[in-house]
Amino acid sequence: MVSKALGCALGWSLGLVPLVSALPEKTDGSPLLGSKPVGIFITVPRLRRFVSAPTRSLISVFLQCRLLADAGLGSQLFFQGDGEYTKTLETYYGGESKDLRPHCILKPETVEQVTTAIKTLNTPQAGKCWNVAIRAGGHSNFPASNTASGVTIDLVRLNTLNLNPRGVMVAGGRESTVGVSGLLLGGGSIGFAVDNAAAFEVVLANGSVVRAAGDENPDLFRALKGGGGNFGLVTKYELRHFPSHNIFGGITIFPYAQKDAVMRKFVEMVDGNANGHPDDSGFAAAAWGPAGGKIMSFIVANTEGRSNTTAFAGLGDLSPLVDMRADLPVTGIAAQITSTSGR
Repeated sequence: MVSKALGCALGWSLGLVPLVSALPEKTDGSPLLGSKPVGIFITVPRLRRFVSAPTRSLISVFLQCRLLADAGLGSQLFFQGDGEYTKTLETYYGGESKDLRPHCILKPETVEQVTTAIKTLNTPQAGKCWNVAIRAGGHSNFPASNTASGVTIDLVRLNTLNLNPRGVMVAGGRESTVGVSGLLLGGGSIGFAVDNAAAFEVVLANGSVVRAAGDENPDLFRALKGGGGNFGLVTKYELRHFPSHNIFGGITIFPYAQKDAVMRKFVEMVDGNANGHPDDSGFAAAAWGPAGGKIMSFIVANTEGRSNTTAFAGLGDLSPLVDMRADLPVTGIAAQITSTSGR
């Protein structure tokens, strides 16, 4: 059911996604569902109402970007020299992704605009085989969600999510910059992130929109759950949820001279997690900064909210430079990690 042109027309590495729909469940646990660019100089007078003068000259150079504008997406396109273009590149997690310069960045706001973009890029006029990158959050050291010669489709504007007032939670990343799609299409105590997906809404290479679930397009549903991102552009997720409550944890930072002691605590935490304490988790890392030099960080959490768990015993005795452990919602710890990484 997936067009053969998909691998050619959509050269993305991570089929990425943003609009999330986490729905209540029925009593039985089931979800309650209601190649290269072509350079050409063309003037396009009718685009003047959409874009600035510097942008107009760039549209005339890059055929694929011009075709997107011709298709009615001019107000969603951004080029080098546009503030939104620069701001978008600065928000990538990895330096390699930040260094890439796509011909244009498209920020669709609706599934219909995504469909229009895919249909436009999968035409003989657009050349079909060229570089298209899809970005959800861009949280990766590998530069898969940006391109140096083509179009980057950034799904940042498809971001509807309302869960906290309902007192429930869905699977997510440990840092607030982690994109929904990059996490959910790949990989805890509630199983792999992808196993929490009940259904996907997918735009295929021919521009058609389909729903993939256990009883609807099941082959595509299975392929999307960890099979890589070359099957379509996912625009909506339906996720199973679980009760939301606070957890205890946060960031601790130590002098680098304490690295051996910190790593011993990390090993103790890992051993405990595998031997009767599955609610304890965390990760340790050595880091360097121009202001503070070398440090050791240990980010810990108890998902049941217990502050006296054995995994944390003795951390305070190691004289941490920073101890941000507290009783927090999951989003609080995710925000901690983001703030300390300079984003």
